[in-house]
Amino acid sequence: MGKTTEYRRIGYICLIMFGLILFVAWSLYGAQITSSSAACPGTIGNTVTMASVTTKASWLLIQAPSTNAASVYLGGANVTTSNGLIIVPGASLNFPTQGNAGVYDLSKIEMICGNNTDSVRIMFGQ
Repeated sequence: MGKTTEYRRIGYICLIMFGLILFVAWSLYGAQITSSSAACPGTIGNTVTMASVTTKASWLLIQAPSTNAASVYLGGANVTTSNGLIIVPGASLNFPTQGNAGVYDLSKIEMICGNNTDSVRIMFGQ
């Protein structure tokens, strides 16, 4: 057996072991992954919340589809295009894990859009 074949075999074994470790860790963590979307309000300048009811998450990923015509701005109850976090079309914003507790509440995150037909995709773990 040549060195290249041996290195390839070792690489495959490492990849399989890494996958098993991730699988076990995720199984023990027991997080539920949820995905949804939020459409921009029909009138430019109006805001909409990420969820209509209290929805807690331990991590959160919000993505603006690349097909959006304009940026989306995220923030709290007083979000505007001047003070919101900007997500340009095709980009995403990650809210990392802060322990197991649901520290992010999607019903408290609002967005305002530069184009009324745009949207965002949301993925989060509970």
